[in-house]
Amino acid sequence: MRVLTGLFLLLLVGCAAKSDVDYDPGFDFNSVSQVQLLPSRHRDDPLAAERSELALREALATTGWQLVDQSSHKLQISLWRETEANDSGFSIGIGGGRSSGNTAIGGSVSIPVTPTEADYRKIRLDLFDGERQVWRASDGFKLKGKADAQWRAEQTRKVMDKLLSQLPGATPAQ
Repeated sequence: MRVLTGLFLLLLVGCAAKSDVDYDPGFDFNSVSQVQLLPSRHRDDPLAAERSELALREALATTGWQLVDQSSHKLQISLWRETEANDSGFSIGIGGGRSSGNTAIGGSVSIPVTPTEADYRKIRLDLFDGERQVWRASDGFKLKGKADAQWRAEQTRKVMDKLLSQLPGATPAQ
């Protein structure tokens, strides 16, 4: 039973969506100890921006980086809402075989379901060394229709933790 549980967990980890990350491999991320937080970039969503900034401040505590008013290293949050199509469908398959001289054949039917759309909260972090961008990571979560503020804050914290865990050389708490 433990083997099955372990395989299931590995499957879940393997299927987990990866963040979109890019960085300058020549930059020494271990040299960063202090960062300045730039104003968030968002489109008319000050609640999400405030929630994201709070989540970033909490998540930065695990990196060892200190937030300061002035630094050559700057972090900026960008937020947007994205609508994506959910392609759906299901298939029914029928098999066949041969036994005692009898032969059977089979077929399948695939029935498409009308695609629906889902809204996602996308979050991107950019790290700058002076004016030069040295790292960026983005990810997001699917917005539920009637999700409350607490649920959105929890999802935002998870995304921030995930993004910062992908800093080269950083070891944030999991």
